[in-house]
This record gives sequence, structure tokens and C-alpha cells, in this order.
Amino acid sequence: MLKLRTKTAKQVPNGRIFKDAIVHLIIDSISVTKNNVIGKGYYYYYDENNSVVKLDTIETFTELALFEQIENNFLGELLSTQNVFDNVKQRLKETTLMNIAQENGESYGILPEDLEDDI
Repeated sequence: MLKLRTKTAKQVPNGRIFKDAIVHLIIDSISVTKNNVIGKGYYYYYDENNSVVKLDTIETFTELALFEQIENNFLGELLSTQNVFDNVKQRLKETTLMNIAQENGESYGILPEDLEDDI
């Protein structure tokens, strides 16, 4: 599971008005098909009562052929030589940030540089 959050508050819908809130992103499912790696999750924030308010779902699709090309040309070395889970999480984060970069701020004005790990 990958959890990220914005470093600063972003405008999010709150009923018929907007409010400023730290936006969280969770990718809680990964699947691999014949041609794609698919990450699924959602954006959310916490309201005044510390309850989760879901915003939108997110699906990241990366074609396996493109994934290999990206990995060979743009991504760094895997950080772990012993833990497969850490490597999957690293690549999931990298491809999620690439998808967010392609959106160019369409989702609540979020850019890759706005995000940090949510612990």
C-alpha cells in the first residue's frame, strides 16, 4: 500500500463550498494483467471530526512494454536488494508520481513535488 499526502493544504469540495485541506492519496490495490500494471486507490481528506472524506478514485495504468522502457531509461536503481515488497512499493510510487505529473494539476492542483510520504 502506498500512502502520500500534500505538503500544503489544497482546495477540496465540502458540500456546496470549497475548503482548504491536506489531501491524502492511497493506492491500496495493484494488479498485473497481460499488458498492464494497474494501481487503484483514492484521494481523501480528514474533516473537522477527523473522519475520512473520500474525494475521487484514482487508477494508474502503465503498459508493461512502456513500464520496461521507463524503468530502463528514467527510473533509478532499485533501493533494496533483498526485499521484493520494498521494490514494488518504490516502483509504484515512481509510476504514480509520473501519472500525477501527466495530469498536470488536474486533481486538486496536485503536482508531484507537492507530495510527501504519509506515515
